[in-house]
Amino acid sequence: MSAQNPPQMSEEEEAIQESQGKLFNLYKHRNINVGTTQALEKEKKITQLTLVEIKDIPADNTCYKSIGRMFIQKSKSELQDELHKNVSYLGDKLKELGDSRQNLNKKIVDEEATFREVAAKLQEKHRASQQTAQVK
Repeated sequence: MSAQNPPQMSEEEEAIQESQGKLFNLYKHRNINVGTTQALEKEKKITQLTLVEIKDIPADNTCYKSIGRMFIQKSKSELQDELHKNVSYLGDKLKELGDSRQNLNKKIVDEEATFREVAAKLQEKHRASQQTAQVK
């Protein structure tokens, strides 16, 4: 028994499949970017709220930092320094993610335009083949 060969795809059909794959990956990366951004924004807000609360604590008060299931004793100034560094780090990461998301959005717009262009060519090709089939 011989195996049937799958029908050959035209260049346009291959281009559409490739474009669909690229779009799928771009959408996936954008969604990951958005999720990461939301998580970092939440963490930054919590850190900022913690800084506001620590500001009102007297300097000689004992402070603890939670690490896993353990608490480490820290001075108020050490804790504030760590929190300020964390806010700065999170701000930098959020900026990087925003730039990355803008880049992804540009790529998505370009790829969607390519997809529409190739799809229009394929539709035109099918219309032309249907018209020639009707003429015969």
